Amino acid sequence: MNRFLYYLIFINMIANIIASVPRILILEKSNGAIIAMVLGTIAGLLITYITIKFYNAFPGKNLMELLKIYTPKWFSISVLIYFAANWYIAGSITLVTFTFVLIRFLTPEMPIITIAISLLIVVSSSLLIKTKSILYMIEITIVIFSPLIIFFLMKSVFNDVFEIDFVKIALMHINELPNYSAFTASTYLYIGIVNMAVFNTFFMKRIKLGILPLLILGAGGLFVISLTYFVPIGIGGFDKIDDLIYPWISTSDSIRMKFGIIERLTFFFLLVFLAIAILSISIHWHGACRLLQSALGLEKFKWKGHDLSPIFCAILFSFVSFLLILYLSEGQLFSYTTYFFNLLPVFFGISMVVFLVIKRRAAK
Repeated sequence: MNRFLYYLIFINMIANIIASVPRILILEKSNGAIIAMVLGTIAGLLITYITIKFYNAFPGKNLMELLKIYTPKWFSISVLIYFAANWYIAGSITLVTFTFVLIRFLTPEMPIITIAISLLIVVSSSLLIKTKSILYMIEITIVIFSPLIIFFLMKSVFNDVFEIDFVKIALMHINELPNYSAFTASTYLYIGIVNMAVFNTFFMKRIKLGILPLLILGAGGLFVISLTYFVPIGIGGFDKIDDLIYPWISTSDSIRMKFGIIERLTFFFLLVFLAIAILSISIHWHGACRLLQSALGLEKFKWKGHDLSPIFCAILFSFVSFLLILYLSEGQLFSYTTYFFNLLPVFFGISMVVFLVIKRRAAK
């Protein structure tokens, strides 16, 4: 089961390549983005280590069960609702972003309402399936699309339009103090580990996470975020890249496959990353629903033996996200996403406090 731990982290890393993370980093390219990426990777590894060490002490127990056993009811309900809100927002950011991406690049003549409803139907279905099935969905998606993702990333670097001189200009800003927004955006790549709050039920044995696995995770994360940052600069230019709302999509549109069935790489790029994004949203919304079920006791609402709480979550989540898609602009979405990222240290701080409270009460 240890492989699923890496899947949760990997999916979140890849899904954010064309979300708001690249734009935040690129806008801060002259303001300490490089050092912020390094520090964000270190912070992400530290959070990953602490989270795994905590759940290793309670094999097979998810956060909902631990809170109910070791903390007062008011405390557990407050924490679960707060966490559920963050899980939901994280998924909704990706959902709204990809709705705008599709309407701008893939289906410009299709009404945004049609795109929104289509995505919401697909994502909402993830709330109706078992938690363990989500893990197998992750594995299948990674097995199918990993070769294509690696191909896209390598093709973006080894092509005629990539100028190493632009990268060298970016590297000249390595001596600047780290930028806070760039730091939190970099840390966000590792937030997939927090899904252990829901999925630890299926990790019945202690997860072995020594120095080597941590180094691999760190190297992998630094590799992904470096490509996320440097490739659009290398292709779009150091000065002109600021004007692009979705740097990686514009980057993929600059790459051609001369001997491919479809010459423009952007079509394959969008379809593959759409599948990854849908899976990432499904993970977040599924987790938010499970946390909300536990906090509010929604699993008690049944009809003829069938649990109605996932349907309630699907309707509630879809309705709120539908309103966000209709009334948010791309500029507003980017601003609110930045605020959300900037509040991540608060989220991680609360998580650490919750871990400490549970461990101390369990030790009594």
